[in-house]
Amino acid sequence: MATPHFRFLRHAFINVNWKRYLGYRLVWAGSASLVVTVVLFLFAYSIGDLTQQTFAGNFSGSEPFWNPGDPVYVQYVDWVQSLVTLDWGISQRYGEPVTALLAERAPITVAYLTPAILGGTAISTGFGYIAARKRGQWSDRFIRTLSYLLLAVPNFLAGALLVGYFERRIYEIDGRFYDIEAGFFAEWNLFWLVVASLILGTHVAAVQIRQVRTLTGEHLDTDLTKMLRAKGVGRWRFARHILRATVVPLASLFVAEVLGLLLVSVFVVEAVLKVPGLGEVAWRAISVNDAPLALTVTFLISLTIILASVFEDVIAVALDPRLDRNE
Repeated sequence: MATPHFRFLRHAFINVNWKRYLGYRLVWAGSASLVVTVVLFLFAYSIGDLTQQTFAGNFSGSEPFWNPGDPVYVQYVDWVQSLVTLDWGISQRYGEPVTALLAERAPITVAYLTPAILGGTAISTGFGYIAARKRGQWSDRFIRTLSYLLLAVPNFLAGALLVGYFERRIYEIDGRFYDIEAGFFAEWNLFWLVVASLILGTHVAAVQIRQVRTLTGEHLDTDLTKMLRAKGVGRWRFARHILRATVVPLASLFVAEVLGLLLVSVFVVEAVLKVPGLGEVAWRAISVNDAPLALTVTFLISLTIILASVFEDVIAVALDPRLDRNE
């Protein structure tokens, strides 16, 4: 999460010229993406024999992914070109183009990750606001205790227990684990997607509840809230003003903490529940040294983090009530 000092400097810079600031952030995103490609390429290139064995003849298209006989800079340019043109090669583990493989698995991860993020954020916002308004009362203590318990006891354990129980009763209940061949809307496939979404959603909520409570509490005794109370505004309108004032720091929290947590959690959830999404594909690629697939997934994860950071600044410009957008 961005420190208060960093947020102050960012706000001051945005106020000077918010369009220039967004342009600067886009340039930063492009530069950071370029650095990621350089690091990944040098890592793969330094492997030497593995590079020649896995890349030279295992990529889709009429030409190899890169030619080991070319100068290093030419090999790097060829690799970046393949990334841009989506010519990501052939997965050694699955024997099919990486592009097609990720296109097949990405919707599975998105299907449970999206409701988990939206639901977890909605729950944490509501409960965090209630805890801040009822600070010191039994409802505040109950909400805080619940969030601590959800963080202290990994909810992935519930998923592991469910899988263990399911494996023992699978024939009795005529159940099955996620099966790609059965189709996205198959009954048991939807069941495991809901379970994965609940596990991640409760974890997102547990992480954010305390932060929402703290940030909301900071705005309950400001001049704005005193004016709103003096005007006798309704509860919902009052809550809307308070939450709008906290949306920018909450966006920073989500990018800095929740996004990193989710990237790790996706691997764990899909491994425990045997859901064949992006996390499961990436884990298998790394475990069997499937270099084309592993490098592509690593690059996409890095790109997601970079774009999320830019999205945080877009949210700051769009929703921060202190900024003048008419300049």
